[in-house]
Amino acid sequence: QRWGMRLWQWAFFEPHRFQPNPDKDAAWNRGAYLVTGPGHCGECHTPRTFYGVLEQDRAFAGAQLGNEKVPNITSDPATGLGKWSASDIGTVLQLGMTPNGDFVGSEMAKVVNNGTSKLPDADLAAIVTFIKSLPPHS
Repeated sequence: QRWGMRLWQWAFFEPHRFQPNPDKDAAWNRGAYLVTGPGHCGECHTPRTFYGVLEQDRAFAGAQLGNEKVPNITSDPATGLGKWSASDIGTVLQLGMTPNGDFVGSEMAKVVNNGTSKLPDADLAAIVTFIKSLPPHS
């Protein structure tokens, strides 16, 4: 399988370093770094092509992973988090509880329990700032 991964990387992988957006403040840039870098939120929340490449023009618009539907986390008011407050998003990342009182499950529960719930408040706020700024995609 490793040769297949090397072939896929050769065809589709483009390494790059995070570049802060000079038009955005430090909190937004920290959130962008955490979400797109070590948090790799787009790996689950972004749809993929037939070849497994992330569809960047629909970044964070939700995806299908096997039998599991991963939600849209863009600002789309109908299919995403557009109607959620910053506090709502922060609560999901800290406690795993959604605004309707339900709790996230499956892999996102692991992300909350082992990751986002342990973040410093400033990093959590930065992630929320970035997520709230995501353009709507459906």
